Amino acid sequence: MTRDRRFKHRVRRRMRETGENYATALAAERSTRPPARGTSSVAERREMSSLDLKSAVATRLRGTWLGVSDMERSREFYELIGASFDSVESSDGIVYCTLAGTRLVFELAPANPNPGAGPYLLFDVTNADALHAELQRAGYVIEKPPENEPWGRQFNVLDPDGYSIAFIGPITEDSFNV
Repeated sequence: MTRDRRFKHRVRRRMRETGENYATALAAERSTRPPARGTSSVAERREMSSLDLKSAVATRLRGTWLGVSDMERSREFYELIGASFDSVESSDGIVYCTLAGTRLVFELAPANPNPGAGPYLLFDVTNADALHAELQRAGYVIEKPPENEPWGRQFNVLDPDGYSIAFIGPITEDSFNV
């Protein structure tokens, strides 16, 4: 097996083990890979030496914490949009799930005093109009209906605790007729 193929296998293994997306796993694996011999420039060596001076750096986003007022209601909402919850609940009442490769952490907390404030989550979806219709049927508050934007077809919804979530899907032929 060539060196590059081994590297790709390490990236894929890291994705499976950590739940990271491809770009994050690739960056993390690249940081562990030594530079090719004789290819670093003076500027690169200077940059590397300045990184060595830092005693600690952030390496990845571990997750996003959300304080929720009703765990079951939040669980139903996030399962509806595709979250996969851990089967074992922690002893301290904290619940974990993975949604689109992002780790979400839920803990019972007082209700969000400023609905729409707090973390702003953005997720890519396969079909914005279909998910919008499903969330609307389920009775969730649609903050902004689906619209074509330069970056895709986007709509925003409030989760049960008032956190704003944007869903962005591809612009399709049908979305021009809506």
